[in-house]
Amino acid sequence: MVIYGSWIQKKKLGRYRMLLIKKMFLVLLVLSFTVGMMWAAGKQEEAKEAAEEEKVVELWHYWTTENEKATVDGLRDGFQKKYPGVKLIDRAIPGSTAEIRQQVSTAILGGNPPEVFQSLLGYQLKSFADAGTLVPVTDIWNEINGDKIFLENIAKMAFFDNEAWGIPFNIHTINPVWYNVEVFKKYNLKEPTTWEEFQQVCKVLKENGVAPLIDAAWWTVFAFEPFLIETVGIDGWGDIGQGKTSFTEDKRIRKAFELFKEYFLDNLIENWSGYSWAEAAQPLIKGEVAMYFSMGNWLGNLLETNGLEPIKDFDFFIAPNTEKVLIGQAGTFGLLKDSDSPNTAKLFLKY
Repeated sequence: MVIYGSWIQKKKLGRYRMLLIKKMFLVLLVLSFTVGMMWAAGKQEEAKEAAEEEKVVELWHYWTTENEKATVDGLRDGFQKKYPGVKLIDRAIPGSTAEIRQQVSTAILGGNPPEVFQSLLGYQLKSFADAGTLVPVTDIWNEINGDKIFLENIAKMAFFDNEAWGIPFNIHTINPVWYNVEVFKKYNLKEPTTWEEFQQVCKVLKENGVAPLIDAAWWTVFAFEPFLIETVGIDGWGDIGQGKTSFTEDKRIRKAFELFKEYFLDNLIENWSGYSWAEAAQPLIKGEVAMYFSMGNWLGNLLETNGLEPIKDFDFFIAPNTEKVLIGQAGTFGLLKDSDSPNTAKLFLKY
């Protein structure tokens, strides 16, 4: 599935605690996808709901890489096995949340939106809810015992005005910094644990004609989060996700942008903004750039499919000053109000 693979277990537990994180969120993912199977008593009612509709659910997502496609295929096969009378149609939109947001907004204006779409928790989901385009899914949340399944900080990002507006389905860590092991060995570099050490690593790389960092287009929003956590803290980060904090008035956010420029933007390879997240992995693979900053743990899967061996060819360290924090990107499924079969789509969200 989307949760990144087994090699993370090779890291020392005391150093990264990634084994615990992986297991915890794998359980979260499995529960969120299979919890509907626990309610055998409700199967007749669910079948009735499906019979009353067109029995078609359209899902829009941005899973386009080989591993991501396998996830969609597994999700579709499992859902249609459970509900053989309902057809799940998926549409993959290349890019990320920015592209799918644009496509969904256009479909809403055109009067032909899908039933379900992939979104991020927090402010992005809230913007659709505020526009009146979503169906609240509090009933589904309560039915699957969402408060018990999902971590508190995940749940907070799904609720606005006392209603749940999305059902989380996965979470990724986004504060690892991935690096090319051969490049680090060549210049005798060690994994930095502070921003000062990080800056020294970047200095050595620049002196030897190697670009320190790469990232991709809008994905820099994730690279900004370690600096944001450092200045506003965990609670402050949650307030931002819920739209409670002003980006223009809070001095802590200004400080985060200053750190972001000093340690991230000033160390990026030229023309980085022209890459997709998958394309940006190629300079890292080739050793043309040393580090890929704050890309989610799905990057590990991509590197392996390109023939790199974990630990031997690529590795990661946690962004300085966030070693005790899991910065996560949580995906969610939202239910669009003006779609053709919203009631049938609820079966998918329960699955």
